[in-house]
Amino acid sequence: MKEKFNFIYETVKANMEKLDKKQINVEQAKAMASLAKQANNVLVTQLDASKFLNNVKDAKTYLDEVGL
Repeated sequence: MKEKFNFIYETVKANMEKLDKKQINVEQAKAMASLAKQANNVLVTQLDASKFLNNVKDAKTYLDEVGL
C-alpha cells in the first residue's frame, strides 16, 4: 500500500511541476488531479476494509474465548 501511495504522490508532484513549467495546461492538470483523487479513494477504501477485517478477526477470537 505504501508503494501505491508513493506512486500517487510522485505523480501529483510531477504534474504540479509540469504545470509550473507550462508543459501541461490547467485542464490537463485538473484531469490528472481527478484521477489521483480516485486512486486515493481506492487506497482509503482498501485501508478501511483491512481495518474492518482485522477487527472482525479479533472479535471472533474474543467471542470464542467467552463461548459465544
